[in-house]
Amino acid sequence: FFRVRISCFIFCCTTMLYLVAVAVSLAVLGIVNWVIPSPYMDEVFHVPQTEQYLHLDFLQWDEKITTPPALYLFSFLYAYLPSKLFAVTAVLRSFNVVVHCCSLAAFCNLFPQWRSAAHVLFFLPPLYFVCFLFYTDVLSTCWVGSSLIL
Repeated sequence: FFRVRISCFIFCCTTMLYLVAVAVSLAVLGIVNWVIPSPYMDEVFHVPQTEQYLHLDFLQWDEKITTPPALYLFSFLYAYLPSKLFAVTAVLRSFNVVVHCCSLAAFCNLFPQWRSAAHVLFFLPPLYFVCFLFYTDVLSTCWVGSSLIL
């Protein structure tokens, strides 16, 4: 009986932490998009490359980009329709926040014994900072973490 109650309590606490993390992330994303509406730092390379994909031009490649095209392919799938209605940079930044929040949920559910570590990784300053910008770090961290599952 007590194990069930403790499990329910832990589940509720974890869910609340997750919801707070998502709410804080969405609020910060709104502030970042308001303060920095145009591409910032490396986004000046990543956003135009993704825009090429959004225009269905998959053969054009910026030679200054050194990362594989996975970020642009996944972003294309996520942003194709929303980018017609909203600013492309804001939509692409939201992709990183969605991936970051989904990684937290996946890691917490798949590795219950690592929930604390998942929350620490979620709020790790270098990773949390770049999740609000359209960089490759968030998707690659999610990809590496997902490979642990396999």
